[in-house]
Amino acid sequence: MIKKFEMTGSAEVKRRPGPTRKTTALIDRIILRKAEKDRRISAVKIQAQIKTEHSVDISESTVKRRIKVCLEGWPVKSRSSITQAERSV
Repeated sequence: MIKKFEMTGSAEVKRRPGPTRKTTALIDRIILRKAEKDRRISAVKIQAQIKTEHSVDISESTVKRRIKVCLEGWPVKSRSSITQAERSV
């Protein structure tokens, strides 16, 4: 940091290249809450809910990336294909 200040005369962090984010921290938290509430919901459904509730047009892959970053390693709740009635037989 000191070296940078001596070379440039400023300690300001420059903007990095690449596109700006379409989601804010608030929208990211909303996406995660929806994913945590229903682990079997699809990214397309979350995308549609965000678009209608918050007027933010994001892609399905954006939703998947936000979920992957925070929920990586969480077990997926799966339904058993055998019902309780079938188990007792």
